[in-house]
Amino acid sequence: MGFMASSKHWSFLTMLVFHLFCMSVLAFALPITNITSTVPVDFAAKLNTSDSAWTLIPHEFSVWLSDNCTLEMHWQHIGRELPIARHLKSFNAYHIDFIVTDAANSIEHEDEVLALIRSDPNVKMLSQNSFTQLDLATDFSPLTPSDRARFHSSVQSNRSSHNDRLETISHQDNAPWNLRQLSADVQFPDEREPYYYIASAGAGVDVYILDTGIHYDLANKHSDRFSYAPTFIGGEENYVSFDVVAILVAVADRRQDLNGHGTHVAGIVGSALYGVCKSCNIISVKVANKTGQLNSRAAVDGIEWVLDDNKDKMKKTGYKGAVINASWATVGKESQDNRDVRHAVNRADRAGIALVAAAGNTAEDPNKAELYPALSGKAISVAGSLEDRRYYSKSGWGDRVDIIAPASVPSYYVDENINLVEGYLMTGTSMAAPHVAGVIAIYMGHEGPLSTKKARKRLMANVDKDYIIDVHPKTDNKFVNSGCLKHNPYVDAPHDEL
Repeated sequence: MGFMASSKHWSFLTMLVFHLFCMSVLAFALPITNITSTVPVDFAAKLNTSDSAWTLIPHEFSVWLSDNCTLEMHWQHIGRELPIARHLKSFNAYHIDFIVTDAANSIEHEDEVLALIRSDPNVKMLSQNSFTQLDLATDFSPLTPSDRARFHSSVQSNRSSHNDRLETISHQDNAPWNLRQLSADVQFPDEREPYYYIASAGAGVDVYILDTGIHYDLANKHSDRFSYAPTFIGGEENYVSFDVVAILVAVADRRQDLNGHGTHVAGIVGSALYGVCKSCNIISVKVANKTGQLNSRAAVDGIEWVLDDNKDKMKKTGYKGAVINASWATVGKESQDNRDVRHAVNRADRAGIALVAAAGNTAEDPNKAELYPALSGKAISVAGSLEDRRYYSKSGWGDRVDIIAPASVPSYYVDENINLVEGYLMTGTSMAAPHVAGVIAIYMGHEGPLSTKKARKRLMANVDKDYIIDVHPKTDNKFVNSGCLKHNPYVDAPHDEL
C-alpha cells in the first residue's frame, strides 16, 4: 500500500506524525513578519570558540525596569507599546525578540527599537540572550548489583524511635554512606550506622530543582510529591529532524529529562531510597537541555516562575517555605548573562526563598572563576567531599564557599535510551548542593520559611567542624549535618536568634 493510501487505513499515530510533518514544513515555508517571534537557534553550530564562556543569541533581548516603573509608564516614556515575548511580572522585566526577514532593514529596525528602549532612564539593564555549557557532574558509574540490592532493601527496613526532644525518628538501615554521614553524631560512622531522619521532616516544603528536568518514571514513583513547572528551554534543540520518534519526543516530552543530571539531583533531595528529605515536595523546573546547555533567559525565567508560584502559597496558613536547588555553575568575567542570573537570584532572596548552588568543579576559587549563582552573595555555595572524608579535588574552594557536603553519591539516572536507571554513582558539587537543599527543607518543615540568610545560619549552627581532610586553607572546614541527633536542638531556637 503506497503513501497515498486512503486515510481511513491510517493509524492514529501515522496521522499524528503526518500532521506534525506538515506543520513543520509550513512553519519553514510561511513568511515571518512579526518582530516578536522567537528565532530558532542551531546551538551545535554556534558553539563558542572564544575565551568567553557565553555565546550570544542574535535578536533576543531582556529589559529590566526599575522597581517604581510600571510597564505602562515605560511605554509612555518611549512613546509606543512594543509587542513583547514575555512579561516577567515578579522581576519587573520583559523579553523582546526580533525576526530577521530582510537582513539590512531588520537589523536597522532592531537597532532603532533598542535605542528607543535605552532612552528610558527607568531601564536598569538591557541584556542580550545567550547560552553556555554548564559545569555539571564530572564522573559517572553504575552501582554494583550487590550495592543496588542493599540500598533498595534499606527503605523496607525503616524503623522508628524518639530522640531527646520526643520527635519521631526514622532509621534507614543499609543507607548509602552520604546519608549516614549526614545525620551521624560521631565523626566516623560505620556501615552499621543507619541514616536518622525525623519521620515527617520537610512535609509541605517545596524544593524547586532548576536543572535538566526530572524523568517521568521517578516522578511516578513519588506521584504524591513530585510535579512539573512549565519548561523554559523551548524544546530540545537537537530534535530538528523528521524522524518519527524524534518529532514525538520533541512535541510531547519537553519536560522530560533527556540528560539524567536533574533526575540524579532530585533523587538526592527527596527520593524515598536515596533522598535526604523524604517528605518534601519536589518541583522540576527545566532550564537546561539534553547536552547541559543553559540559556541565560531560561535560568531567569525559571527563577521568576518559582517566585510567581510562591506568591499565593505564602499567603496561606501553614505555608512551610521553599528552596531552590541550582546544581550548576555558569562561568564568566562579569558578563551581562551572569549579571542577569545574579539579579534573578537577588530577587529570589528578597522574596524570602533560599537558593542553594554548587561551587563548581573547576578546582578554583569561585571569586576567580566568576561562578554564578555560587558567587552571587545571595546563594548558599556548596563544595564537595568524598566517602573517605577527603575534600573533592575538583571542587571549588575559597571564602565564598559556605559549607561542604557529599559529592560522590548514588541516585537515579537516565540511560541513552531515556530509561530511568536505579542506582547510579555521580561525582561533582552538583551532587553536594542537593544534600544542603534537603537539609534546609528539613529545617523548614519544623520552623517554617527561612530566607537564604536564616537558612545559612541554621546550617552553621549544626555543622560538623574540621571533619573533612585536605580542605583548601582558604575554605572553612564545615560539613553539613541534618541536626537530627544534635543535643543543641535546631527546632527550639526562636527566629529572632537567627
